[in-house]
Amino acid sequence: MGDKDKAYIPSLMDPGWEINPYLNLDRGLAYLYCTNFSQSSLFHGAIVSVSKILEEDSGLLKATMIKMERQLETYLSLFCNKVSVEVTEHSSSKGKGNATIIISGIVEAMGVSIPLNYSVQLKNSKLVDIYRTVNS
Repeated sequence: MGDKDKAYIPSLMDPGWEINPYLNLDRGLAYLYCTNFSQSSLFHGAIVSVSKILEEDSGLLKATMIKMERQLETYLSLFCNKVSVEVTEHSSSKGKGNATIIISGIVEAMGVSIPLNYSVQLKNSKLVDIYRTVNS
């Protein structure tokens, strides 16, 4: 598989192959956040979704962050040529499993460098909200 082939994410929706690098990354991340562990027949058990990581490491923030970082690097490498990701704790609130973590980094897809800046809110070890942040 060449670098060019690596850049596209297939879709069963009307648009077909996603060729816009920004939409390609958004779709890929959406799959990672929303998919079930065994949802894919082709990649059964190979792509661990964020919800599966949260389920396995319920309340263990450090372990969750380490697994998320590894999985993001592994997964994004499937369709991005260069990947650099870091997952850090932004804040922890009272109670086990309540935190805000930051996903930051940069990927290169289709010859375009795209920054990753996301805030992920966890409550009771469950994914509550994900939003793109802007570096100032």
